Amino acid sequence: VPGSPVVFNILVTPAPTSLAKAGGDGQTGVVDATLAVSPTVSVRDAVGNPVPGIAVAFTIVAGGGSLSAGGALPGGVTQVTDAAGHASVSWRLGTLAGPGALVASAAGMGSVSFSATGVAGPASSMVLVSGDGQTAGAGSLLQPFVVRVADAFGNSVSGASVQWTRLWGSGTLGSANSSTSEAGIAQVGYTLAGQAGDETVRAELPGVAGASVLFTAHATTRALA
Repeated sequence: VPGSPVVFNILVTPAPTSLAKAGGDGQTGVVDATLAVSPTVSVRDAVGNPVPGIAVAFTIVAGGGSLSAGGALPGGVTQVTDAAGHASVSWRLGTLAGPGALVASAAGMGSVSFSATGVAGPASSMVLVSGDGQTAGAGSLLQPFVVRVADAFGNSVSGASVQWTRLWGSGTLGSANSSTSEAGIAQVGYTLAGQAGDETVRAELPGVAGASVLFTAHATTRALA
């Protein structure tokens, strides 16, 4: 009808201007496991409104591992911001304990970094470090028997309990149990018996099949020069 008002619908798409972290930074998790909180970013316009539909690239830059966005992908993956302006990704840490880093970036808005720390998993193996095969005079205090405890990926495990048992001889153990240090090291002192002969001590991780080592020592009838 001539003279009737004409209505125009105009869709204004906000322009993204900022990229910021919204959660998931600074976490600590077990190696080869997914972090509890997904690293998340927020994209906003100049007045703080969320901007959907923006591609955000997530890339692992340190520590290894993989990112998941519907499937595990090594290195990096791209996600698109949702209606709330958020984009996130699941981060599975690498197999080596220590620091990890993830960078999220979007065109024209720079990047933000997320950090994470991987810690060793459960104790699963033990190796002999030093102290085996010593010979000393009867009644002598030997150099400590030393072992190292690691997880399935070779990372040192701290706080693991090592059990020490004398299997042969009549010498004296300094302790029946000891805990590993930050470097995964546990040790025990041993005093040879008062008479000559061979002695054997076992170190083991209780409850971990096959995680044991043997130390042997020999006591002579007199102190060695």
